[in-house]
Amino acid sequence: MGIFIFKTPNGFVFRNIAAIAALLGDEHMKQKISTRKMALIALFCAFSYLCVFIFRIKVAFLTFDAKDALMTIGGLLLGPVAGLFMALLTTLLEAITVSDTGFYGWLMNLISSASFVLPVALLYRYRKNIVSALVGLFASIALTTSLMMLANTLITPLYMGVSRGEVVSLIPTLLLPFNLVKSILNAGIVLVLYKPVSEALRRAGVHGVASEDNKGFRLTPVSVAIFALGLLLAAFAILYFTEKMGGKII
Repeated sequence: MGIFIFKTPNGFVFRNIAAIAALLGDEHMKQKISTRKMALIALFCAFSYLCVFIFRIKVAFLTFDAKDALMTIGGLLLGPVAGLFMALLTTLLEAITVSDTGFYGWLMNLISSASFVLPVALLYRYRKNIVSALVGLFASIALTTSLMMLANTLITPLYMGVSRGEVVSLIPTLLLPFNLVKSILNAGIVLVLYKPVSEALRRAGVHGVASEDNKGFRLTPVSVAIFALGLLLAAFAILYFTEKMGGKII
Protein backbone atom coordinates (compact mmCIF):
# COMPACT_ATOMS: atom_id res chain seq x y z
CA MET A 1 0.00 0.00 0.00
CA GLY A 2 1.40 3.38 -0.98
CA ILE A 3 2.39 5.79 1.74
CA PHE A 4 1.46 9.44 1.48
CA ILE A 5 0.60 12.34 3.71
CA PHE A 6 -2.89 13.71 4.08
CA LYS A 7 -3.42 16.53 6.60
CA THR A 8 -6.91 17.44 7.78
CA PRO A 9 -7.90 21.01 8.72
CA ASN A 10 -7.78 20.14 12.41
CA GLY A 11 -4.17 18.98 12.20
CA PHE A 12 -4.48 15.20 12.14
CA VAL A 13 -2.11 13.52 9.68
CA PHE A 14 -2.97 10.27 7.90
CA ARG A 15 -0.18 8.42 6.17
CA ASN A 16 -1.94 5.79 4.09
CA ILE A 17 -5.20 4.81 2.46
CA ALA A 18 -6.24 2.62 5.38
CA ALA A 19 -6.12 5.56 7.78
CA ILE A 20 -8.26 7.70 5.50
CA ALA A 21 -10.64 4.77 5.01
CA ALA A 22 -11.04 4.49 8.78
CA LEU A 23 -11.72 8.23 8.98
CA LEU A 24 -14.42 7.92 6.34
CA GLY A 25 -15.92 4.86 7.98
CA ASP A 26 -15.51 2.68 4.88
CA GLU A 27 -13.59 -0.47 5.73
CA HIS A 28 -13.79 -1.71 2.16
CA MET A 29 -11.40 1.07 1.06
CA LYS A 30 -8.68 -0.70 3.06
CA GLN A 31 -8.42 -3.57 0.61
CA LYS A 32 -8.04 -3.94 -3.11
CA ILE A 33 -10.68 -5.95 -4.94
CA SER A 34 -9.43 -9.52 -4.74
CA THR A 35 -9.09 -11.85 -7.67
CA ARG A 36 -11.59 -14.15 -6.00
CA LYS A 37 -14.16 -11.40 -5.73
CA MET A 38 -13.70 -10.49 -9.38
CA ALA A 39 -14.17 -14.16 -10.26
CA LEU A 40 -17.40 -14.24 -8.25
CA ILE A 41 -18.67 -11.13 -10.02
CA ALA A 42 -17.91 -12.80 -13.36
CA LEU A 43 -19.65 -15.98 -12.19
CA PHE A 44 -22.81 -14.11 -11.17
CA CYS A 45 -22.76 -12.21 -14.48
CA ALA A 46 -22.52 -15.50 -16.37
CA PHE A 47 -25.42 -17.08 -14.50
CA SER A 48 -27.48 -13.89 -14.84
CA TYR A 49 -26.83 -13.88 -18.58
CA LEU A 50 -27.89 -17.54 -18.81
CA CYS A 51 -31.21 -16.60 -17.20
CA VAL A 52 -32.00 -14.62 -20.35
CA PHE A 53 -32.25 -17.97 -22.17
CA ILE A 54 -33.29 -20.50 -19.53
CA PHE A 55 -36.53 -19.13 -18.06
CA ARG A 56 -38.58 -16.35 -19.60
CA ILE A 57 -42.19 -15.23 -19.50
CA LYS A 58 -43.49 -13.30 -22.50
CA VAL A 59 -46.28 -10.80 -21.89
CA ALA A 60 -47.25 -8.85 -25.04
CA PHE A 61 -43.98 -7.18 -26.17
CA LEU A 62 -42.46 -7.41 -22.68
CA THR A 63 -40.32 -10.25 -21.35
CA PHE A 64 -39.50 -11.36 -17.82
CA ASP A 65 -36.26 -13.16 -17.05
CA ALA A 66 -34.67 -13.89 -13.70
CA LYS A 67 -31.33 -12.15 -14.21
CA ASP A 68 -32.18 -9.33 -11.78
CA ALA A 69 -32.76 -11.88 -9.00
CA LEU A 70 -29.35 -13.51 -9.58
CA MET A 71 -27.60 -10.13 -9.66
CA THR A 72 -29.38 -9.12 -6.46
CA ILE A 73 -28.10 -12.24 -4.69
CA GLY A 74 -24.64 -11.29 -5.93
CA GLY A 75 -25.13 -7.75 -4.63
CA LEU A 76 -26.20 -9.05 -1.22
CA LEU A 77 -23.15 -11.28 -0.99
CA LEU A 78 -20.52 -9.02 -2.54
CA GLY A 79 -21.87 -5.51 -1.93
CA PRO A 80 -23.80 -2.86 -3.86
CA VAL A 81 -20.86 -1.75 -6.02
CA ALA A 82 -20.38 -5.32 -7.21
CA GLY A 83 -24.12 -5.54 -7.83
CA LEU A 84 -24.00 -2.40 -9.96
CA PHE A 85 -21.10 -3.82 -11.98
CA MET A 86 -23.12 -7.00 -12.54
CA ALA A 87 -26.10 -4.99 -13.77
CA LEU A 88 -23.92 -2.96 -16.13
CA LEU A 89 -21.95 -5.89 -17.54
CA THR A 90 -24.85 -8.32 -17.87
CA THR A 91 -27.19 -5.89 -19.59
CA LEU A 92 -24.37 -4.77 -21.89
CA LEU A 93 -23.61 -8.37 -22.83
CA GLU A 94 -27.29 -8.97 -23.48
CA ALA A 95 -27.50 -5.84 -25.62
CA ILE A 96 -24.64 -6.81 -27.91
CA THR A 97 -25.60 -10.48 -28.30
CA VAL A 98 -29.36 -11.05 -28.26
CA SER A 99 -31.21 -7.73 -27.96
CA ASP A 100 -32.56 -5.89 -31.00
CA THR A 101 -33.66 -2.71 -29.22
CA GLY A 102 -30.35 -0.85 -29.48
CA PHE A 103 -29.06 1.76 -27.06
CA TYR A 104 -32.45 2.79 -25.70
CA GLY A 105 -33.43 -0.80 -25.01
CA TRP A 106 -30.15 -1.36 -23.18
CA LEU A 107 -30.72 1.80 -21.15
CA MET A 108 -34.18 0.62 -20.11
CA ASN A 109 -32.76 -2.77 -19.18
CA LEU A 110 -29.99 -1.19 -17.11
CA ILE A 111 -32.39 1.10 -15.26
CA SER A 112 -34.62 -1.85 -14.42
CA SER A 113 -31.76 -4.05 -13.19
CA ALA A 114 -29.82 -1.40 -11.27
CA SER A 115 -32.92 0.01 -9.56
CA PHE A 116 -33.80 -3.45 -8.27
CA VAL A 117 -30.32 -4.55 -7.20
CA LEU A 118 -29.10 -1.40 -5.46
CA PRO A 119 -31.72 -0.60 -2.75
CA VAL A 120 -31.66 -4.01 -1.08
CA ALA A 121 -27.89 -4.41 -1.51
CA LEU A 122 -27.25 -0.98 0.03
CA LEU A 123 -29.48 -1.60 3.04
CA TYR A 124 -28.05 -5.06 3.59
CA ARG A 125 -24.51 -3.73 3.25
CA TYR A 126 -24.93 -1.56 6.36
CA ARG A 127 -27.25 -3.76 8.43
CA LYS A 128 -26.96 -7.46 7.67
CA ASN A 129 -30.16 -9.01 8.98
CA ILE A 130 -33.38 -10.39 7.58
CA VAL A 131 -35.37 -7.27 8.42
CA SER A 132 -33.06 -5.12 6.32
CA ALA A 133 -33.24 -7.65 3.50
CA LEU A 134 -37.04 -7.63 3.51
CA VAL A 135 -37.27 -3.84 3.76
CA GLY A 136 -34.68 -3.57 1.01
CA LEU A 137 -36.62 -5.89 -1.27
CA PHE A 138 -39.76 -3.86 -0.68
CA ALA A 139 -37.82 -0.70 -1.54
CA SER A 140 -36.45 -2.40 -4.67
CA ILE A 141 -39.96 -3.35 -5.80
CA ALA A 142 -41.24 0.19 -5.25
CA LEU A 143 -38.26 1.94 -6.86
CA THR A 144 -38.09 -0.33 -9.90
CA THR A 145 -41.81 -0.07 -10.58
CA SER A 146 -41.78 3.73 -10.23
CA LEU A 147 -38.66 4.30 -12.32
CA MET A 148 -39.85 1.99 -15.07
CA MET A 149 -43.08 3.95 -15.40
CA LEU A 150 -41.04 7.10 -15.91
CA ALA A 151 -38.56 5.37 -18.22
CA ASN A 152 -41.33 3.86 -20.33
CA THR A 153 -42.95 7.24 -20.71
CA LEU A 154 -39.74 9.01 -21.72
CA ILE A 155 -37.67 6.36 -23.50
CA THR A 156 -40.00 3.75 -25.01
CA PRO A 157 -41.38 6.08 -27.71
CA LEU A 158 -37.80 6.71 -28.90
CA TYR A 159 -37.08 3.14 -29.91
CA MET A 160 -40.54 1.70 -30.58
CA GLY A 161 -41.68 4.45 -32.92
CA VAL A 162 -44.93 5.16 -31.08
CA SER A 163 -46.30 8.30 -29.52
CA ARG A 164 -45.93 9.08 -25.84
CA GLY A 165 -49.71 9.09 -25.54
CA GLU A 166 -49.87 5.49 -26.76
CA VAL A 167 -47.30 4.45 -24.17
CA VAL A 168 -49.13 6.27 -21.37
CA SER A 169 -52.35 4.50 -22.31
CA LEU A 170 -50.62 1.15 -21.68
CA ILE A 171 -49.51 2.03 -18.16
CA PRO A 172 -52.59 0.89 -16.20
CA THR A 173 -53.27 -2.24 -18.25
CA LEU A 174 -49.80 -3.51 -19.11
CA LEU A 175 -46.73 -1.53 -18.05
CA LEU A 176 -47.59 -0.97 -14.38
CA PRO A 177 -48.81 -4.51 -13.59
CA PHE A 178 -45.98 -6.09 -15.57
CA ASN A 179 -43.19 -4.17 -13.82
CA LEU A 180 -44.78 -4.58 -10.39
CA VAL A 181 -45.31 -8.33 -10.78
CA LYS A 182 -41.87 -8.71 -12.38
CA SER A 183 -40.30 -7.10 -9.30
CA ILE A 184 -42.37 -9.29 -6.97
CA LEU A 185 -41.23 -12.42 -8.82
CA ASN A 186 -37.59 -11.33 -8.60
CA ALA A 187 -38.01 -10.71 -4.87
CA GLY A 188 -39.53 -14.18 -4.43
CA ILE A 189 -36.62 -15.81 -6.27
CA VAL A 190 -34.12 -13.91 -4.10
CA LEU A 191 -35.83 -15.12 -0.91
CA VAL A 192 -35.81 -18.72 -2.14
CA LEU A 193 -32.24 -18.85 -3.46
CA TYR A 194 -30.19 -16.49 -1.27
CA LYS A 195 -29.51 -18.87 1.61
CA PRO A 196 -28.73 -21.94 -0.55
CA VAL A 197 -26.35 -19.89 -2.72
CA SER A 198 -24.58 -18.26 0.23
CA GLU A 199 -24.27 -21.63 1.95
CA ALA A 200 -22.87 -23.23 -1.21
CA LEU A 201 -20.23 -20.49 -1.42
CA ARG A 202 -19.41 -20.92 2.27
CA ARG A 203 -18.97 -24.67 1.86
CA ALA A 204 -16.78 -24.04 -1.17
CA GLY A 205 -14.48 -22.01 1.07
CA VAL A 206 -15.29 -18.63 -0.41
CA HIS A 207 -14.58 -15.93 2.18
CA GLY A 208 -15.33 -12.24 2.26
CA VAL A 209 -18.97 -12.40 1.20
CA ALA A 210 -21.56 -10.54 3.26
CA SER A 211 -23.57 -12.62 5.70
CA GLU A 212 -25.60 -11.97 8.81
CA ASP A 213 -23.81 -14.81 10.54
CA ASN A 214 -20.92 -17.19 10.01
CA LYS A 215 -22.60 -20.33 11.29
CA GLY A 216 -23.88 -21.56 7.95
CA PHE A 217 -27.37 -22.58 7.05
CA ARG A 218 -29.65 -23.56 9.90
CA LEU A 219 -33.22 -24.75 9.52
CA THR A 220 -35.16 -22.42 11.81
CA PRO A 221 -38.77 -21.22 11.84
CA VAL A 222 -37.59 -17.90 10.40
CA SER A 223 -35.66 -19.50 7.54
CA VAL A 224 -38.62 -21.75 6.72
CA ALA A 225 -40.98 -18.76 6.78
CA ILE A 226 -38.69 -16.75 4.47
CA PHE A 227 -38.42 -19.67 2.06
CA ALA A 228 -42.19 -20.14 2.10
CA LEU A 229 -42.75 -16.42 1.53
CA GLY A 230 -40.42 -16.53 -1.46
CA LEU A 231 -42.25 -19.50 -2.95
CA LEU A 232 -45.60 -17.78 -2.37
CA LEU A 233 -44.48 -14.55 -4.06
CA ALA A 234 -42.98 -16.44 -6.99
CA ALA A 235 -46.08 -18.61 -7.46
CA PHE A 236 -48.38 -15.59 -7.28
CA ALA A 237 -46.32 -13.67 -9.84
CA ILE A 238 -46.12 -16.56 -12.31
CA LEU A 239 -49.84 -17.22 -12.05
CA TYR A 240 -50.61 -13.52 -12.50
CA PHE A 241 -48.41 -13.35 -15.59
CA THR A 242 -49.88 -16.45 -17.18
CA GLU A 243 -53.52 -16.30 -16.06
CA LYS A 244 -54.30 -12.59 -15.71
CA MET A 245 -52.00 -11.10 -18.32
CA GLY A 246 -52.02 -13.89 -20.87
CA GLY A 247 -48.28 -14.45 -20.65
CA LYS A 248 -46.46 -17.54 -21.88
CA ILE A 249 -43.46 -19.30 -20.38
CA ILE A 250 -40.85 -19.67 -23.13
